[in-house]
Amino acid sequence: FMGYETNGILQQSTFDSPEYQAKPLVMNGTRLQPGDVLYVDQNGDGVIDDKDRVILGNPNPDFIFAFNASVRYKCFSLGMVFNGVVGNEIINANLIDETDVKNANNNVRADAFHNAWRADNPSNAYPRLGYQPSGVLSDRIIENGSYLRLAQLSLDYRLDFKKSKYIKWLSLNFTASNLFTVSSYSGYDPDVNTFSNDADRMGVDLASYPTARNFTFGVIANF
Repeated sequence: FMGYETNGILQQSTFDSPEYQAKPLVMNGTRLQPGDVLYVDQNGDGVIDDKDRVILGNPNPDFIFAFNASVRYKCFSLGMVFNGVVGNEIINANLIDETDVKNANNNVRADAFHNAWRADNPSNAYPRLGYQPSGVLSDRIIENGSYLRLAQLSLDYRLDFKKSKYIKWLSLNFTASNLFTVSSYSGYDPDVNTFSNDADRMGVDLASYPTARNFTFGVIANF
């Protein structure tokens, strides 16, 4: 992922400083104002443009893993399957709309509205109300994509009928998939699939449908 590093929100004290006034940051021909996202000027020329883009992450994980475990005790058997990935990043494109507080047509995160930068509340997390997003890729929407998931759990209880002429054994089983996921990702599911068939847009989450959690009960009889 190539884009722009950010350094929080441009504060009034920084904006008023002689150093900043002597060399203000300009992006898309407009000077940054207090409450705007503060982009890092990598080459120090005072202009935020393509020359300031850096590598922000990689959608390809360092490794993919899976392991399983099973336990048997008398008539019970328990099986578990885990999987996950480590070392990749995700573009959480949902944050573009979810934190855009100027757009009255969309729902936004409450935190983005109530903790928006104001003169009396100089937040360093969210820009001011009415801020016009720049439309560029930045580290503000890139998140860690590593996760560990309990992909499947199965529990089986078997009854043997040694004295019965009609049935040999009966098995009661319960299977659950996608029980829980351990991840720091703020979206619904770190296993994103928005553009799953497009190799140029790997690791992008734009309204991806999350992996469903399923529960299955079954009975198996042997006559």
